[in-house]
Amino acid sequence: MIQNFILQPIFLLLITFFGYLVVNLISPQVKYIEKISLSFIIGLGLYTFVIFISNWLFGTPIKISPIIAILAWLVMTAIYLNLCFKRKNIFPFQINNWSKRTLRWTLGLSKFEKILFLILVFIFGSLLLSNLYWPIWSWDAVALFDFRARQILSFGQILGSFDLTPGSYPLLTSLAHVLVYIVGGKNPQYLYFLFLLSPSIIFYLFLRRFMERSHSLISLILLTSLPLVTVQTQSALTDLPQSAFLLTGFIYLILGLHDDKKYYVVLSGLLFSLSMWARNEPFWMLAMLVLFIFSFKRKWFILDGVFLATIYAISYPWTNFIKTNAVPLVYAADQLDTHNIPLTNPMFWVVMPEFIFKNIIFPVWPFFLAFLLLLVIRRKNLTEIVKLITFSIFIILTFLVVGTSMFVITYPQWPALYNSLQRMLIFLYALLIADTSLLLFPTKSEL
Repeated sequence: MIQNFILQPIFLLLITFFGYLVVNLISPQVKYIEKISLSFIIGLGLYTFVIFISNWLFGTPIKISPIIAILAWLVMTAIYLNLCFKRKNIFPFQINNWSKRTLRWTLGLSKFEKILFLILVFIFGSLLLSNLYWPIWSWDAVALFDFRARQILSFGQILGSFDLTPGSYPLLTSLAHVLVYIVGGKNPQYLYFLFLLSPSIIFYLFLRRFMERSHSLISLILLTSLPLVTVQTQSALTDLPQSAFLLTGFIYLILGLHDDKKYYVVLSGLLFSLSMWARNEPFWMLAMLVLFIFSFKRKWFILDGVFLATIYAISYPWTNFIKTNAVPLVYAADQLDTHNIPLTNPMFWVVMPEFIFKNIIFPVWPFFLAFLLLLVIRRKNLTEIVKLITFSIFIILTFLVVGTSMFVITYPQWPALYNSLQRMLIFLYALLIADTSLLLFPTKSEL
């Protein structure tokens, strides 16, 4: 029991260390705290992807010894590449340096900022304790994602462990559960707390570049206290992991365009590609569109190719795996064809606005209202960062309106979107809060 309790954090630290080495290799100029914050989601994403590839193509069994060997090989390879490219700060575990920075930051807080910080500690502490205490509970998580994990662990392989269908979700979350179970863990729910913590820190640091500390802390409190966010942190589904990659991906894409830094865009491409390994919705296309439009000014067309190649490298193997091994299914609803609403039907123009309002706008309607009002009020005095975020938000909203309209027209199962659409838009709501905060609070350049 004690051995398993010790093994889990050591295993998690090694995965995080691997992620740190990857970030340090791609973007050595990224700040130390940002590298640490990104390390978990990138390390876990790439590690589970390599486990999938090695099992599928080479038949490597998903057992404790091969799993540890793969992680050791990844860490050593990442260290070797960092040395080859003469990267500095390869080893992040500088306890003395870390403690000094934390102490200096804490002592620098004003009384108001200390109150805000304590509120955040309460929010994150409550979520962590809840995740450590309660097991996986939601139906989809138990019957689908965690069930797949237990089957994979039992069979020691992916193919044949569960029924593959054309719409099967990628295996990031299931393989993450496997990693917890394989080292003796009983409850992988805490992983979803880390999927919130990582992008939350990046979100704060992003705003801190442009705003005062107190304003950045307020914005983070608004994000982490959203009911949708807290519920998803306590649900072992794919939506929060996907949003963790999408939010950080958009943040580094926007920073890359704002600061003219290519390595931010490369890092963004990796994050968007891993979002496809969490849940295969093509939100990366929106980032690609934003990048392509602004590439004309900067002549970053080679970077567009690198971005696309990264997406393809992660998304294609799973797509090909599904095409090769999935059993085709025929849905009864498709045969009946009674629920889709054609564009010429007057009911379409009633259903769609209601659907968009209830599922996209209503969950955070105060922020949408504040965002639009502030955008109108400050339309003549928008900063460059606000323009980039606003453009990204409108691109996402346009995609959602067009995409959901096509879904209503084409697929009889469109009512099933009602709950899932809200869950997958956490990244959009985070961008909306960030943009509203930048419009509401004075930025450093305006002080």
